[in-house]
Amino acid sequence: MKRMYGLIMFAVVVAFFGVLQLFSGCDNLTSEDTSTATDAITGDTATGDTATGQDTGSTENVTHKSGETISSSQKWSGTHILEGNLYIKAPVEIAPCTKISIAANAKIVVSNSGSIKSIGTKDCPVVFTSAKDSKAKGDWNIIEIYSTASSDNAFDWTILEYGGNGDYGVLWIDDNVSIKIDNTTFDNSKSYGVYIEKDAKVDSFSGNKFTNIDLNPIHIEASEVGLLNVIETSNNTQNSVLVNGGTVSKAAVWKNIGIPYYLKSNIYIKAEVEIEKGNTMLVGNGVKIVVSDKGSIKSVGTKEKPITFTSSKPSKGKGDWQRIDIYNTSNNDNAFDWTVLEFGGDGDYGLMWIEESAKVTIDNTVFSNSKTYGLWLENGAEVGSFSGNTFTNIDLNPIYLTAEGVGQLDKIQTSNNAKNTVLIDGGTVEKAATWKNLGISYETKANISFHAPVMVEAGTTFLLAPKNKLVVSDSGSLKLAGTQDANITIKSAKASPAKGDWEEIDIYATSNNDNVWSYVNIMYGGGGDYGQVWVEDGASLTLNNCKFSESKVCDIYMEDGANVVNSGSTYTVCQH
Repeated sequence: MKRMYGLIMFAVVVAFFGVLQLFSGCDNLTSEDTSTATDAITGDTATGDTATGQDTGSTENVTHKSGETISSSQKWSGTHILEGNLYIKAPVEIAPCTKISIAANAKIVVSNSGSIKSIGTKDCPVVFTSAKDSKAKGDWNIIEIYSTASSDNAFDWTILEYGGNGDYGVLWIDDNVSIKIDNTTFDNSKSYGVYIEKDAKVDSFSGNKFTNIDLNPIHIEASEVGLLNVIETSNNTQNSVLVNGGTVSKAAVWKNIGIPYYLKSNIYIKAEVEIEKGNTMLVGNGVKIVVSDKGSIKSVGTKEKPITFTSSKPSKGKGDWQRIDIYNTSNNDNAFDWTVLEFGGDGDYGLMWIEESAKVTIDNTVFSNSKTYGLWLENGAEVGSFSGNTFTNIDLNPIYLTAEGVGQLDKIQTSNNAKNTVLIDGGTVEKAATWKNLGISYETKANISFHAPVMVEAGTTFLLAPKNKLVVSDSGSLKLAGTQDANITIKSAKASPAKGDWEEIDIYATSNNDNVWSYVNIMYGGGGDYGQVWVEDGASLTLNNCKFSESKVCDIYMEDGANVVNSGSTYTVCQH
Protein backbone atom coordinates (compact mmCIF):
# COMPACT_ATOMS: atom_id res chain seq x y z
CA MET A 1 0.00 0.00 0.00
CA LYS A 2 2.79 2.41 0.88
CA ARG A 3 4.57 1.44 -2.36
CA MET A 4 1.42 2.21 -4.34
CA TYR A 5 1.11 5.60 -2.66
CA GLY A 6 4.76 6.37 -3.48
CA LEU A 7 4.24 5.56 -7.16
CA ILE A 8 1.26 7.83 -7.31
CA MET A 9 3.19 10.73 -5.76
CA PHE A 10 6.05 10.20 -8.17
CA ALA A 11 3.67 10.38 -11.13
CA VAL A 12 2.15 13.63 -9.84
CA VAL A 13 5.58 15.28 -9.48
CA VAL A 14 6.61 14.24 -13.00
CA ALA A 15 3.38 15.60 -14.44
CA PHE A 16 3.83 18.88 -12.58
CA PHE A 17 7.33 19.49 -13.98
CA GLY A 18 6.15 18.56 -17.45
CA VAL A 19 3.43 21.20 -17.34
CA LEU A 20 5.92 23.73 -15.93
CA GLN A 21 8.28 23.09 -18.86
CA LEU A 22 5.39 23.50 -21.30
CA PHE A 23 4.53 26.88 -19.80
CA SER A 24 8.17 27.91 -20.01
CA GLY A 25 8.18 27.08 -23.73
CA CYS A 26 5.02 29.14 -24.28
CA ASP A 27 6.69 32.11 -22.60
CA ASN A 28 9.60 31.90 -25.02
CA LEU A 29 7.21 31.76 -28.02
CA THR A 30 5.25 34.74 -26.73
CA SER A 31 8.41 36.70 -26.30
CA GLU A 32 9.39 36.14 -29.94
CA ASP A 33 5.94 37.10 -31.26
CA THR A 34 5.79 40.11 -29.01
CA SER A 35 9.08 41.32 -30.38
CA THR A 36 7.76 41.07 -33.93
CA ALA A 37 4.46 42.78 -33.10
CA THR A 38 6.16 45.50 -31.11
CA ASP A 39 8.35 46.36 -34.07
CA ALA A 40 5.26 46.71 -36.27
CA ILE A 41 3.41 48.95 -33.82
CA THR A 42 6.47 51.10 -33.27
CA GLY A 43 6.74 51.63 -36.99
CA ASP A 44 3.06 52.50 -37.20
CA THR A 45 3.32 54.98 -34.40
CA ALA A 46 6.02 56.78 -36.31
CA THR A 47 4.27 56.66 -39.66
CA GLY A 48 0.65 56.65 -38.62
CA ASP A 49 -0.06 53.26 -40.29
CA THR A 50 -2.07 50.59 -38.56
CA ALA A 51 -0.06 47.58 -37.26
CA THR A 52 0.27 44.89 -39.89
CA GLY A 53 2.58 42.46 -37.97
CA GLN A 54 1.75 38.99 -36.67
CA ASP A 55 -1.46 38.71 -34.67
CA THR A 56 -0.78 39.00 -30.98
CA GLY A 57 -4.28 38.10 -29.96
CA SER A 58 -5.07 41.73 -28.91
CA THR A 59 -8.68 42.89 -29.50
CA GLU A 60 -7.85 46.49 -30.45
CA ASN A 61 -4.96 48.20 -32.21
CA VAL A 62 -4.26 51.58 -30.60
CA THR A 63 -2.07 54.27 -32.16
CA HIS A 64 -1.10 57.41 -30.22
CA LYS A 65 -0.27 60.65 -31.99
CA SER A 66 1.00 63.74 -30.26
CA GLY A 67 1.19 67.06 -32.08
CA GLU A 68 2.75 65.85 -35.30
CA THR A 69 2.74 66.48 -39.05
CA ILE A 70 1.93 63.78 -41.60
CA SER A 71 4.01 64.28 -44.73
CA SER A 72 3.64 60.88 -46.42
CA SER A 73 0.50 58.95 -47.31
CA GLN A 74 -1.09 56.78 -44.63
CA LYS A 75 -3.95 54.36 -44.13
CA TRP A 76 -5.61 54.23 -40.76
CA SER A 77 -7.64 51.55 -39.00
CA GLY A 78 -8.22 50.51 -35.43
CA THR A 79 -8.12 53.22 -32.76
CA HIS A 80 -6.11 56.42 -32.98
CA ILE A 81 -5.69 58.74 -30.02
CA LEU A 82 -4.75 62.30 -30.98
CA GLU A 83 -3.05 63.95 -28.03
CA GLY A 84 -2.41 67.24 -29.83
CA ASN A 85 -2.98 69.05 -33.11
CA LEU A 86 -2.50 66.91 -36.21
CA TYR A 87 -1.31 68.50 -39.46
CA ILE A 88 -2.08 66.45 -42.56
CA LYS A 89 0.07 67.34 -45.56
CA ALA A 90 -0.27 64.06 -47.45
CA PRO A 91 -3.17 61.73 -48.30
CA VAL A 92 -4.72 59.96 -45.31
CA GLU A 93 -7.30 57.22 -45.83
CA ILE A 94 -9.38 56.05 -42.89
CA ALA A 95 -10.94 52.59 -43.05
CA PRO A 96 -14.36 51.49 -41.77
CA CYS A 97 -14.68 50.93 -38.01
CA THR A 98 -11.78 53.27 -37.26
CA LYS A 99 -12.13 55.34 -34.09
CA ILE A 100 -10.27 58.63 -33.67
CA SER A 101 -10.29 59.93 -30.10
CA ILE A 102 -9.24 63.56 -29.92
CA ALA A 103 -7.81 65.32 -26.88
CA ALA A 104 -9.21 68.52 -25.39
CA ASN A 105 -9.01 71.52 -27.74
CA ALA A 106 -7.04 69.57 -30.35
CA LYS A 107 -7.75 69.91 -34.05
CA ILE A 108 -6.95 68.30 -37.38
CA VAL A 109 -5.61 70.60 -40.12
CA VAL A 110 -5.50 69.46 -43.75
CA SER A 111 -3.39 71.60 -46.12
CA ASN A 112 -0.38 71.66 -48.44
CA SER A 113 -1.53 68.89 -50.82
CA GLY A 114 -2.83 66.79 -47.96
CA SER A 115 -6.24 65.15 -47.97
CA ILE A 116 -8.50 63.23 -45.64
CA LYS A 117 -10.68 60.41 -46.88
CA SER A 118 -12.87 59.00 -44.11
CA ILE A 119 -14.92 56.19 -45.66
CA GLY A 120 -16.93 54.01 -43.32
CA THR A 121 -19.94 51.80 -43.93
CA LYS A 122 -23.47 51.87 -42.59
CA ASP A 123 -22.70 49.02 -40.20
CA CYS A 124 -19.18 50.15 -39.37
CA PRO A 125 -18.75 53.94 -39.55
CA VAL A 126 -15.62 55.95 -38.89
CA VAL A 127 -15.95 57.87 -35.61
CA PHE A 128 -14.23 61.11 -34.60
CA THR A 129 -14.98 61.66 -30.92
CA SER A 130 -13.77 63.08 -27.63
CA ALA A 131 -10.95 61.33 -25.82
CA LYS A 132 -12.58 62.06 -22.47
CA ASP A 133 -14.38 59.39 -20.51
CA SER A 134 -17.26 61.79 -19.79
CA LYS A 135 -17.82 63.37 -23.18
CA ALA A 136 -19.33 66.83 -23.73
CA LYS A 137 -19.90 69.32 -26.55
CA GLY A 138 -16.73 71.17 -27.51
CA ASP A 139 -14.29 68.70 -25.96
CA TRP A 140 -12.17 68.89 -29.10
CA ASN A 141 -11.90 71.64 -31.64
CA ILE A 142 -12.34 71.11 -35.38
CA ILE A 143 -11.26 69.52 -38.65
CA GLU A 144 -10.02 72.30 -40.93
CA ILE A 145 -9.57 71.72 -44.66
CA TYR A 146 -7.68 74.53 -46.40
CA SER A 147 -7.69 75.53 -50.05
CA THR A 148 -4.12 74.24 -50.39
CA ALA A 149 -5.33 70.69 -49.67
CA SER A 150 -5.68 68.23 -52.56
CA SER A 151 -9.04 67.44 -54.16
CA ASP A 152 -9.55 63.97 -52.68
CA ASN A 153 -11.31 64.91 -49.44
CA ALA A 154 -14.34 62.82 -48.51
CA PHE A 155 -16.49 61.85 -45.55
CA ASP A 156 -18.92 58.95 -45.94
CA TRP A 157 -20.57 56.96 -43.17
CA THR A 158 -18.63 59.02 -40.65
CA ILE A 159 -19.59 60.37 -37.23
CA LEU A 160 -18.17 63.68 -35.98
CA GLU A 161 -19.17 64.19 -32.36
CA TYR A 162 -18.36 66.26 -29.26
CA GLY A 163 -16.26 68.83 -31.14
CA GLY A 164 -16.90 72.42 -32.23
CA ASN A 165 -14.87 74.22 -29.58
CA GLY A 166 -14.49 77.37 -31.67
CA ASP A 167 -16.40 79.60 -34.07
CA TYR A 168 -16.32 77.39 -37.16
CA GLY A 169 -18.13 74.20 -36.25
CA VAL A 170 -16.76 70.70 -36.18
CA LEU A 171 -15.81 70.73 -39.90
CA TRP A 172 -14.56 73.84 -41.69
CA ILE A 173 -14.17 73.94 -45.49
CA ASP A 174 -12.11 76.71 -47.04
CA ASP A 175 -12.79 78.31 -50.43
CA ASN A 176 -11.86 76.19 -53.46
CA VAL A 177 -11.66 73.00 -51.39
CA SER A 178 -13.09 69.95 -53.18
CA ILE A 179 -14.94 67.61 -50.86
CA LYS A 180 -17.71 65.03 -50.67
CA ILE A 181 -19.86 64.75 -47.55
CA ASP A 182 -22.35 61.90 -47.51
CA ASN A 183 -24.10 59.79 -44.87
CA THR A 184 -22.24 61.72 -42.20
CA THR A 185 -23.54 62.52 -38.72
CA PHE A 186 -22.63 65.78 -36.98
CA ASP A 187 -23.52 65.40 -33.32
CA ASN A 188 -23.09 67.38 -30.10
CA SER A 189 -21.18 70.34 -31.52
CA LYS A 190 -20.66 73.37 -29.31
CA SER A 191 -20.96 75.69 -32.35
CA TYR A 192 -22.00 74.80 -35.92
CA GLY A 193 -22.03 71.43 -37.60
CA VAL A 194 -20.29 72.20 -40.90
CA TYR A 195 -18.97 75.64 -41.93
CA ILE A 196 -18.67 76.09 -45.71
CA GLU A 197 -16.81 79.12 -47.05
CA LYS A 198 -17.54 80.94 -50.32
CA ASP A 199 -16.50 79.03 -53.46
CA ALA A 200 -15.98 75.75 -51.63
CA LYS A 201 -16.59 72.84 -54.01
CA VAL A 202 -18.91 70.40 -52.32
CA ASP A 203 -19.19 67.77 -55.05
CA SER A 204 -21.66 65.58 -53.15
CA PHE A 205 -23.86 66.24 -50.12
CA SER A 206 -26.51 63.64 -49.30
CA GLY A 207 -27.82 61.53 -46.47
CA ASN A 208 -26.28 63.71 -43.75
CA LYS A 209 -27.61 64.13 -40.23
CA PHE A 210 -27.24 66.94 -37.70
CA THR A 211 -28.21 66.44 -34.06
CA ASN A 212 -27.70 68.29 -30.77
CA ILE A 213 -25.94 71.26 -32.43
CA ASP A 214 -25.65 74.42 -30.31
CA LEU A 215 -25.69 76.79 -33.30
CA ASN A 216 -26.94 76.19 -36.84
CA PRO A 217 -26.32 72.77 -38.40
CA ILE A 218 -24.83 74.44 -41.49
CA HIS A 219 -23.10 77.82 -41.98
CA ILE A 220 -22.75 78.64 -45.67
CA GLU A 221 -22.41 81.46 -48.19
CA ALA A 222 -25.24 82.21 -50.64
CA SER A 223 -23.06 81.14 -53.55
CA GLU A 224 -22.89 77.56 -52.22
CA VAL A 225 -26.50 76.93 -51.11
CA GLY A 226 -27.32 75.11 -54.33
CA LEU A 227 -24.83 72.38 -53.34
CA LEU A 228 -26.94 71.24 -50.39
CA ASN A 229 -29.43 68.39 -50.30
CA VAL A 230 -31.99 67.00 -47.87
CA ILE A 231 -30.71 66.50 -44.32
CA GLU A 232 -32.04 64.97 -41.10
CA THR A 233 -32.07 67.07 -37.95
CA SER A 234 -33.09 66.79 -34.31
CA ASN A 235 -32.55 68.71 -31.06
CA ASN A 236 -30.59 71.57 -32.62
CA THR A 237 -30.75 74.91 -30.82
CA GLN A 238 -31.03 76.94 -34.06
CA ASN A 239 -32.51 74.52 -36.55
CA SER A 240 -31.90 76.40 -39.78
CA VAL A 241 -29.18 76.75 -42.43
CA LEU A 242 -27.34 80.01 -41.80
CA VAL A 243 -26.76 81.75 -45.15
CA ASN A 244 -24.18 84.44 -44.51
CA GLY A 245 -25.21 86.68 -47.41
CA GLY A 246 -23.11 87.06 -50.52
CA THR A 247 -23.56 86.85 -54.28
CA VAL A 248 -24.98 83.98 -56.30
CA SER A 249 -23.15 84.01 -59.64
CA LYS A 250 -23.96 80.47 -60.85
CA ALA A 251 -27.39 79.01 -61.60
CA ALA A 252 -28.68 77.07 -58.61
CA VAL A 253 -31.69 75.33 -57.12
CA TRP A 254 -32.21 76.05 -53.45
CA LYS A 255 -33.66 72.73 -52.39
CA ASN A 256 -36.14 72.16 -49.62
CA ILE A 257 -33.68 70.32 -47.38
CA GLY A 258 -36.09 69.89 -44.47
CA ILE A 259 -35.27 72.98 -42.39
CA PRO A 260 -35.49 76.74 -43.12
CA TYR A 261 -32.75 78.94 -44.53
CA TYR A 262 -31.76 81.84 -42.29
CA LEU A 263 -30.61 84.76 -44.47
CA LYS A 264 -28.29 86.63 -42.12
CA SER A 265 -27.07 89.29 -44.58
CA ASN A 266 -28.05 90.73 -47.95
CA ILE A 267 -28.30 88.24 -50.82
CA TYR A 268 -27.33 89.37 -54.34
CA ILE A 269 -28.71 87.13 -57.07
CA LYS A 270 -26.79 87.46 -60.34
CA ALA A 271 -27.67 84.07 -61.82
CA GLU A 272 -30.82 81.99 -62.14
CA VAL A 273 -32.01 80.84 -58.71
CA GLU A 274 -34.97 78.51 -58.30
CA ILE A 275 -36.43 77.98 -54.85
CA GLU A 276 -38.12 74.62 -54.32
CA LYS A 277 -41.69 74.40 -53.07
CA GLY A 278 -42.19 74.20 -49.33
CA ASN A 279 -39.08 76.25 -48.49
CA THR A 280 -39.03 78.84 -45.73
CA MET A 281 -36.64 81.80 -45.79
CA LEU A 282 -36.02 83.38 -42.39
CA VAL A 283 -34.82 86.84 -43.37
CA GLY A 284 -32.55 88.65 -40.93
CA ASN A 285 -33.01 92.10 -39.46
CA GLY A 286 -32.70 94.81 -42.14
CA VAL A 287 -31.78 92.28 -44.83
CA LYS A 288 -32.88 92.47 -48.47
CA ILE A 289 -32.65 90.25 -51.53
CA VAL A 290 -31.42 91.94 -54.71
CA VAL A 291 -31.91 90.43 -58.17
CA SER A 292 -29.87 92.00 -60.99
CA ASP A 293 -27.14 91.45 -63.60
CA LYS A 294 -28.86 88.66 -65.58
CA GLY A 295 -29.99 86.96 -62.41
CA SER A 296 -33.53 85.82 -61.69
CA ILE A 297 -35.55 84.46 -58.80
CA LYS A 298 -38.16 81.79 -59.36
CA SER A 299 -40.20 81.26 -56.20
CA VAL A 300 -42.88 78.82 -57.31
CA GLY A 301 -44.62 76.89 -54.56
CA THR A 302 -47.95 75.09 -54.55
CA LYS A 303 -51.16 75.63 -52.60
CA GLU A 304 -50.18 72.74 -50.30
CA LYS A 305 -46.48 73.70 -50.14
CA PRO A 306 -46.06 77.46 -50.47
CA ILE A 307 -42.71 79.22 -50.25
CA THR A 308 -42.44 81.66 -47.34
CA PHE A 309 -40.20 84.69 -46.82
CA THR A 310 -40.61 85.79 -43.22
CA SER A 311 -38.83 87.40 -40.28
CA SER A 312 -36.07 85.46 -38.55
CA LYS A 313 -37.11 86.83 -35.17
CA PRO A 314 -38.92 84.58 -32.69
CA SER A 315 -41.40 87.43 -32.07
CA LYS A 316 -42.07 88.72 -35.56
CA GLY A 317 -43.02 92.31 -36.33
CA LYS A 318 -43.70 94.50 -39.34
CA GLY A 319 -40.51 95.79 -40.94
CA ASP A 320 -38.18 93.18 -39.46
CA TRP A 321 -36.54 92.78 -42.87
CA GLN A 322 -36.50 94.99 -45.96
CA ARG A 323 -37.72 93.63 -49.30
CA ILE A 324 -36.99 91.84 -52.55
CA ASP A 325 -35.57 94.22 -55.21
CA ILE A 326 -35.84 93.21 -58.86
CA TYR A 327 -33.76 95.37 -61.20
CA ASN A 328 -34.14 95.74 -64.96
CA THR A 329 -30.73 94.15 -65.48
CA SER A 330 -32.21 90.85 -64.29
CA ASN A 331 -33.48 88.38 -66.88
CA ASN A 332 -37.13 87.68 -67.74
CA ASP A 333 -37.65 84.60 -65.55
CA ASN A 334 -38.61 86.27 -62.28
CA ALA A 335 -41.73 84.55 -60.96
CA PHE A 336 -43.65 84.32 -57.70
CA ASP A 337 -46.46 81.80 -57.35
CA TRP A 338 -47.92 80.42 -54.14
CA THR A 339 -45.44 82.51 -52.17
CA VAL A 340 -45.85 84.35 -48.86
CA LEU A 341 -43.97 87.61 -48.17
CA GLU A 342 -44.47 88.74 -44.58
CA PHE A 343 -43.08 90.93 -41.78
CA GLY A 344 -40.83 92.97 -44.09
CA GLY A 345 -41.18 96.42 -45.63
CA ASP A 346 -38.44 98.14 -43.64
CA GLY A 347 -37.85 101.03 -46.03
CA ASP A 348 -39.87 103.10 -48.48
CA TYR A 349 -40.56 100.51 -51.17
CA GLY A 350 -42.70 97.75 -49.66
CA LEU A 351 -42.10 94.02 -49.52
CA MET A 352 -41.23 93.83 -53.22
CA TRP A 353 -39.86 96.54 -55.52
CA ILE A 354 -39.84 96.18 -59.33
CA GLU A 355 -37.72 98.58 -61.38
CA GLU A 356 -38.66 100.15 -64.70
CA SER A 357 -38.49 97.55 -67.51
CA ALA A 358 -37.88 94.69 -65.07
CA LYS A 359 -40.08 91.67 -65.79
CA VAL A 360 -41.91 89.48 -63.27
CA THR A 361 -45.03 87.36 -62.83
CA ILE A 362 -46.88 87.44 -59.51
CA ASP A 363 -49.68 84.96 -58.86
CA ASN A 364 -51.31 83.45 -55.76
CA THR A 365 -48.91 85.44 -53.61
CA VAL A 366 -49.63 86.81 -50.14
CA PHE A 367 -48.19 90.18 -49.08
CA SER A 368 -48.65 90.43 -45.33
CA ASN A 369 -47.61 92.55 -42.34
CA SER A 370 -45.56 95.14 -44.20
CA LYS A 371 -44.39 98.26 -42.44
CA THR A 372 -44.86 100.24 -45.66
CA TYR A 373 -46.42 99.08 -48.95
CA GLY A 374 -47.06 95.58 -50.18
CA LEU A 375 -45.88 95.84 -53.82
CA TRP A 376 -44.11 98.82 -55.44
CA LEU A 377 -44.03 98.97 -59.26
CA GLU A 378 -41.91 101.64 -60.88
CA ASN A 379 -43.13 103.31 -64.07
CA GLY A 380 -42.56 100.82 -66.90
CA ALA A 381 -42.23 97.72 -64.72
CA GLU A 382 -43.60 94.73 -66.65
CA VAL A 383 -45.87 92.32 -64.80
CA GLY A 384 -46.59 89.44 -67.16
CA SER A 385 -49.21 87.82 -64.94
CA PHE A 386 -51.00 89.07 -61.84
CA SER A 387 -53.81 86.98 -60.39
CA GLY A 388 -55.02 85.47 -57.14
CA ASN A 389 -52.92 87.75 -54.93
CA THR A 390 -53.72 88.76 -51.35
CA PHE A 391 -52.70 91.82 -49.32
CA THR A 392 -53.24 91.83 -45.55
CA ASN A 393 -52.15 93.95 -42.59
CA ILE A 394 -50.26 96.47 -44.74
CA ASP A 395 -49.39 99.77 -43.01
CA LEU A 396 -49.57 101.81 -46.22
CA ASN A 397 -51.25 100.96 -49.54
CA PRO A 398 -51.23 97.35 -50.78
CA ILE A 399 -49.88 98.50 -54.18
CA TYR A 400 -47.96 101.60 -55.25
CA LEU A 401 -47.47 102.27 -58.97
CA THR A 402 -47.85 104.78 -61.80
CA ALA A 403 -50.73 104.98 -64.26
CA GLU A 404 -48.83 103.05 -66.94
CA GLY A 405 -48.82 99.90 -64.80
CA VAL A 406 -52.48 99.84 -63.72
CA GLY A 407 -53.64 97.82 -66.73
CA GLN A 408 -51.41 94.90 -65.63
CA LEU A 409 -53.31 94.38 -62.39
CA ASP A 410 -56.19 92.03 -61.69
CA LYS A 411 -58.59 91.47 -58.82
CA ILE A 412 -56.99 91.11 -55.40
CA GLN A 413 -58.11 90.09 -51.92
CA THR A 414 -57.47 92.50 -49.06
CA SER A 415 -58.02 92.72 -45.32
CA ASN A 416 -56.91 94.90 -42.39
CA ASN A 417 -54.84 97.32 -44.46
CA ALA A 418 -54.36 100.82 -43.03
CA LYS A 419 -54.89 102.45 -46.46
CA ASN A 420 -56.91 99.99 -48.49
CA THR A 421 -56.46 101.54 -51.94
CA VAL A 422 -54.16 101.13 -54.93
CA LEU A 423 -52.05 104.28 -54.93
CA ILE A 424 -51.39 105.72 -58.42
CA ASP A 425 -48.53 108.20 -58.40
CA GLY A 426 -49.71 110.01 -61.53
CA GLY A 427 -48.05 109.39 -64.86
CA THR A 428 -49.06 108.91 -68.47
CA VAL A 429 -50.78 105.93 -70.08
CA GLU A 430 -49.11 105.29 -73.46
CA LYS A 431 -50.55 101.83 -74.20
CA ALA A 432 -54.18 100.74 -74.51
CA ALA A 433 -55.36 99.14 -71.28
CA THR A 434 -58.29 97.92 -69.24
CA TRP A 435 -58.36 99.14 -65.68
CA LYS A 436 -60.04 96.32 -63.82
CA ASN A 437 -62.23 96.49 -60.77
CA LEU A 438 -59.70 95.09 -58.29
CA GLY A 439 -62.08 94.99 -55.36
CA ILE A 440 -60.63 98.13 -53.77
CA SER A 441 -60.47 101.74 -54.92
CA TYR A 442 -57.81 103.46 -57.01
CA GLU A 443 -56.37 106.55 -55.30
CA THR A 444 -54.44 109.20 -57.20
CA LYS A 445 -51.41 110.97 -55.80
CA ALA A 446 -50.73 113.16 -58.86
CA ASN A 447 -52.30 114.04 -62.23
CA ILE A 448 -52.93 111.24 -64.72
CA SER A 449 -52.75 111.69 -68.49
CA PHE A 450 -54.36 109.28 -70.97
CA HIS A 451 -52.54 109.14 -74.32
CA ALA A 452 -54.02 105.78 -75.27
CA PRO A 453 -57.48 104.20 -75.00
CA VAL A 454 -58.34 103.11 -71.45
CA MET A 455 -61.49 101.23 -70.49
CA VAL A 456 -62.52 101.17 -66.83
CA GLU A 457 -64.54 98.18 -65.59
CA ALA A 458 -67.91 98.47 -63.89
CA GLY A 459 -67.90 98.94 -60.12
CA THR A 460 -64.57 100.75 -60.02
CA THR A 461 -64.02 103.71 -57.68
CA PHE A 462 -61.48 106.51 -58.15
CA LEU A 463 -60.40 108.66 -55.22
CA LEU A 464 -58.77 111.86 -56.48
CA ALA A 465 -56.30 113.72 -54.28
CA PRO A 466 -56.64 117.48 -53.73
CA LYS A 467 -55.94 119.57 -56.87
CA ASN A 468 -55.58 116.42 -59.00
CA LYS A 469 -57.01 116.13 -62.47
CA LEU A 470 -57.41 113.52 -65.22
CA VAL A 471 -56.33 114.63 -68.71
CA VAL A 472 -57.44 112.85 -71.92
CA SER A 473 -55.54 113.86 -75.07
CA ASP A 474 -53.09 112.75 -77.80
CA SER A 475 -55.20 109.91 -79.28
CA GLY A 476 -56.19 108.73 -75.85
CA SER A 477 -59.69 108.07 -74.60
CA LEU A 478 -61.42 107.29 -71.33
CA LYS A 479 -64.27 104.80 -71.50
CA LEU A 480 -66.09 104.41 -68.18
CA ALA A 481 -68.17 101.25 -68.59
CA GLY A 482 -70.40 101.25 -65.52
CA THR A 483 -73.70 99.43 -65.31
CA GLN A 484 -76.95 100.04 -63.49
CA ASP A 485 -75.93 97.52 -60.83
CA ALA A 486 -72.25 98.45 -60.71
CA ASN A 487 -71.68 102.17 -61.09
CA ILE A 488 -68.29 103.77 -61.52
CA THR A 489 -67.55 106.49 -58.95
CA ILE A 490 -65.10 109.39 -59.15
CA LYS A 491 -64.84 111.40 -55.95
CA SER A 492 -62.57 113.03 -53.37
CA ALA A 493 -59.84 111.03 -51.62
CA LYS A 494 -60.44 112.88 -48.36
CA ALA A 495 -62.01 111.06 -45.46
CA SER A 496 -64.27 114.09 -44.98
CA PRO A 497 -64.88 115.26 -48.55
CA ALA A 498 -65.87 118.77 -49.58
CA LYS A 499 -66.91 120.47 -52.79
CA GLY A 500 -63.96 121.33 -54.99
CA ASP A 501 -61.49 118.92 -53.34
CA TRP A 502 -60.11 117.89 -56.73
CA GLU A 503 -60.05 119.87 -59.98
CA GLU A 504 -61.52 118.37 -63.16
CA ILE A 505 -61.40 115.83 -65.97
CA ASP A 506 -60.10 117.48 -69.16
CA ILE A 507 -61.20 116.12 -72.56
CA TYR A 508 -59.07 117.56 -75.37
CA ALA A 509 -59.88 117.64 -79.06
CA THR A 510 -56.77 115.53 -79.71
CA SER A 511 -58.38 112.62 -77.91
CA ASN A 512 -60.29 110.07 -79.98
CA ASN A 513 -64.08 109.82 -80.07
CA ASP A 514 -64.43 106.90 -77.68
CA ASN A 515 -64.99 108.95 -74.54
CA VAL A 516 -68.20 107.20 -73.51
CA TRP A 517 -69.29 107.23 -69.87
CA SER A 518 -72.11 105.02 -68.61
CA TYR A 519 -73.53 104.93 -65.09
CA VAL A 520 -70.86 107.15 -63.59
CA ASN A 521 -71.15 109.16 -60.37
CA ILE A 522 -68.89 112.24 -60.29
CA MET A 523 -68.68 114.32 -57.13
CA TYR A 524 -66.63 116.71 -54.97
CA GLY A 525 -64.64 118.10 -57.92
CA GLY A 526 -64.62 121.50 -59.64
CA GLY A 527 -61.79 122.97 -57.61
CA GLY A 528 -60.63 125.03 -60.60
CA ASP A 529 -62.52 127.33 -62.96
CA TYR A 530 -63.84 124.65 -65.35
CA GLY A 531 -66.33 122.57 -63.39
CA GLN A 532 -65.86 118.83 -62.82
CA VAL A 533 -65.45 118.09 -66.54
CA TRP A 534 -63.99 120.36 -69.23
CA VAL A 535 -64.59 119.56 -72.92
CA GLU A 536 -62.49 121.38 -75.53
CA ASP A 537 -63.73 122.69 -78.84
CA GLY A 538 -63.82 119.70 -81.22
CA ALA A 539 -63.70 117.08 -78.46
CA SER A 540 -66.46 114.48 -78.00
CA LEU A 541 -68.04 113.06 -74.83
CA THR A 542 -71.04 110.75 -74.53
CA LEU A 543 -72.87 110.52 -71.20
CA ASN A 544 -75.31 107.70 -70.41
CA ASN A 545 -77.14 107.77 -67.07
CA CYS A 546 -74.38 109.69 -65.31
CA LYS A 547 -74.88 111.73 -62.18
CA PHE A 548 -72.89 114.83 -61.21
CA SER A 549 -73.06 116.30 -57.70
CA GLU A 550 -71.23 118.26 -55.00
CA SER A 551 -69.27 120.47 -57.43
CA LYS A 552 -67.81 123.68 -56.12
CA VAL A 553 -69.54 125.76 -58.84
CA CYS A 554 -70.81 123.74 -61.82
CA ASP A 555 -70.38 120.34 -63.47
CA ILE A 556 -69.52 120.51 -67.19
CA TYR A 557 -67.67 123.32 -68.98
CA MET A 558 -68.24 122.97 -72.71
CA GLU A 559 -66.09 125.12 -75.01
CA ASP A 560 -67.79 126.38 -78.14
CA GLY A 561 -67.74 123.50 -80.63
CA ALA A 562 -67.52 120.79 -77.97
CA ASN A 563 -69.66 117.74 -78.75
CA VAL A 564 -71.43 116.42 -75.66
CA VAL A 565 -74.14 113.82 -76.16
CA ASN A 566 -76.37 113.13 -73.18
CA SER A 567 -78.79 110.32 -72.40
CA GLY A 568 -80.37 110.23 -68.96
CA SER A 569 -77.59 112.13 -67.18
CA THR A 570 -77.99 114.98 -64.68
CA TYR A 571 -75.50 117.85 -64.45
CA THR A 572 -75.21 121.61 -64.44
CA VAL A 573 -73.58 123.50 -67.30
CA CYS A 574 -70.87 126.02 -66.51
CA GLN A 575 -71.51 129.50 -67.91
CA HIS A 576 -68.79 131.36 -69.78
